[in-house]
Amino acid sequence: MEQGALIKLMIENELKEIKSPVSISNHHYSSPNKIKLDADEMGFISMIKVDAQSDFVLKYHSATESRTIEKLVPIPKEIENNLVTKHVSTINFEIDNGDSFEVSIIKLKTIN
Repeated sequence: MEQGALIKLMIENELKEIKSPVSISNHHYSSPNKIKLDADEMGFISMIKVDAQSDFVLKYHSATESRTIEKLVPIPKEIENNLVTKHVSTINFEIDNGDSFEVSIIKLKTIN
């Protein structure tokens, strides 16, 4: 399934379960240590891009999800990971070699 279609399906499924109005917003972060999600928010990481200068291990986790991206990089290049993950709490990031990276996330916030 294409990434855009997967995100759309995941969001549609969440909207069916949430009975309150929801705002949907896109966010972009540069080399975050953490992305804070409030109790009335959930986030879908849609893309992580690493400006890889050497081999790296990028780990990220929240209360509900944990992932590791590990790549061997013989020459500097941009590495893009389009794996979609859902998070319902603050997401913490750690990269072992200090390379810069970007994270795109779609946030759903319940409006009361």
